[in-house]
Amino acid sequence: MGILSADKFDKLPWFFGFMRPYFIPASICINSTTQAGYLAKVNVLINRFQKNSTYNAVLEIESPIFVSYVKDPSNQALLYSNCTAFVDGVKTAKLADKAAAIERKTIAQEIHLRFRRVSTDLTASEGPNELDSNEKLGHH
Repeated sequence: MGILSADKFDKLPWFFGFMRPYFIPASICINSTTQAGYLAKVNVLINRFQKNSTYNAVLEIESPIFVSYVKDPSNQALLYSNCTAFVDGVKTAKLADKAAAIERKTIAQEIHLRFRRVSTDLTASEGPNELDSNEKLGHH
């Protein structure tokens, strides 16, 4: 079965017509109202998260490139002058944040393993010992 194009949805049974909104990607670039709405709502969220110290701490670690990109006045102007380029920039920023998160997770696993190795090396045992915490939570 091949990939369905948008024009073929008109010829499909009612179910696929009903499901059409889930198959055809939406775009913030459709008009200036959706562009402005996207920017406004994202900025409201960012500002709300930044006002809460707990959320801000996570935001600064998990999404710094995305936040920087969206808050940059040049990129905000780009949203209206070349929306596709803005969207590409958002995607790139999100991918960079995700790559950094993956790297942090890898480092955290290495840290956990090294702390765990201290007790296993000293006891010459890979089994649990009294220094182990709840391993399911990934704590050292």
